[in-house]
Amino acid sequence: MKEIEVNDDEWMRIKHKLMTSTVEDALSDYTAPLRIVHGCEYVTFEMGNDDSESDH
Repeated sequence: MKEIEVNDDEWMRIKHKLMTSTVEDALSDYTAPLRIVHGCEYVTFEMGNDDSESDH
């Protein structure tokens, strides 16, 4: 998985977009799978099938 460290401005932009839109829209500038890191905080972005059915 690729890891990208972002600056303060980019991190605030990502957090704002995550609170106001879908994950896919908020992270449309990035290609999954990837981890976006800012200090000790991070967001992991992976695309795939929802396997929550298999947890039952």
